[in-house]
Amino acid sequence: SPGLAEVALVDRMIDLIIGQDAPGHARQLIVFDTAPTGHTLQLLRMPDAMTTWIQALVKHRRALLEIDSGAGDRVEPAATVDTDPILVALERRHQRLVTLRDRVIDRARTSFALVTIPERLAIEETSRAADQLSEAGVGVGALIVNRILPDWLSGDFYASRKAQEATYLTEIAGRFTRLPRTDVRQLARDVYGLDALAQVSVQLIA
Repeated sequence: SPGLAEVALVDRMIDLIIGQDAPGHARQLIVFDTAPTGHTLQLLRMPDAMTTWIQALVKHRRALLEIDSGAGDRVEPAATVDTDPILVALERRHQRLVTLRDRVIDRARTSFALVTIPERLAIEETSRAADQLSEAGVGVGALIVNRILPDWLSGDFYASRKAQEATYLTEIAGRFTRLPRTDVRQLARDVYGLDALAQVSVQLIA
């Protein structure tokens, strides 16, 4: 079985997505703030992994039902492929996974926004993530460059960091030409709480 935590997370995502399609549903947009690249790609592969697992369980359950149906006389009829509650539950779960997978790769309804910072390792990781998401059939529609240094500071150390940052920003512009880009300046404190999020939001929608 896949990891229980990941399975629970996938189930919750499916609940939100299916609920979004319900008549009169309030949500017009759902944003999933995903984990770092490796964990996100693992999560995106989870529906396929769970589908393989479920198909194996279905095959095993069908074999058990066939054996049970030929076991001889019984007071009550044996469950069939159509009536067995375990098979019904597995098929229902499989359809939910299909719904999630179809929605994730539907570029008309789902898009990924990559977030990076102007540093060497982050740029390389973001580039790999863009390629891997594309290979998985997931559309990437935007790039957010986070934690850009403000312009009003001074001093030799700041000037050196700012010059290095400018080099990386130029590289980002050259390597991610097809993605709309939004820059977010670094705040004086960690982004925590509604007030700090509001400051980031202003930059995102500016």
